[in-house]
Amino acid sequence: MELAQRNYQRSRLCAADPSGAPTRRLRLSGGPGESQIESDRRLIAERIVRIKAELEKVKRTRSLGRQARRQGAVPVVALVGYTNAGNPLCSTG
Repeated sequence: MELAQRNYQRSRLCAADPSGAPTRRLRLSGGPGESQIESDRRLIAERIVRIKAELEKVKRTRSLGRQARRQGAVPVVALVGYTNAGNPLCSTG
């Protein structure tokens, strides 16, 4: 979810107007140092890279768990019910 938000933000990023008018866009004049829009772009790009790395870690962890469940000799059982009314009776019996 956050990855999609950051990608959307990155594509919509524009320079803010000091007067606060939302429809007007400013052209930033070049000068020394990093402008606000450049630093915002850099921060969003860094966050996107961090999120993608976290997603890869989660994918690896889930894949390992899936493999372990497939190779395990213990059968997997699921109890399904609408309420807790009969479930304890089934699991203890």
